[in-house]
Amino acid sequence: MVDYTQDIYHGNTLVIPVELTDDEGNPISLSGATIEFALDDITEATTGYNIIRNDANGTFTITVDESLIEALDVHHYLFSIRVTYASGIVATVLNGLLRIYDDQIN
Repeated sequence: MVDYTQDIYHGNTLVIPVELTDDEGNPISLSGATIEFALDDITEATTGYNIIRNDANGTFTITVDESLIEALDVHHYLFSIRVTYASGIVATVLNGLLRIYDDQIN
């Protein structure tokens, strides 16, 4: 199941903003949480990938450097974001489809 689709040109920076809220629209705290991301061979351990977090507001942004996107083939890729909360609850918060297209500017 895909929750989110993003199109990007080959060699561009990938930016994925995420906001987690409860059923009433209140932010879900990320204090003490671990965030994991996987896209092909790119994971949270990859150089050139980072997460900017605002734990109190339940938001984070995943950024993947253009050099990592350049290393991928022009193709469609599935990616996932999983949060392990301080309480021990593990939740996949986003399953996405990334469509990489050829950029005509070299």
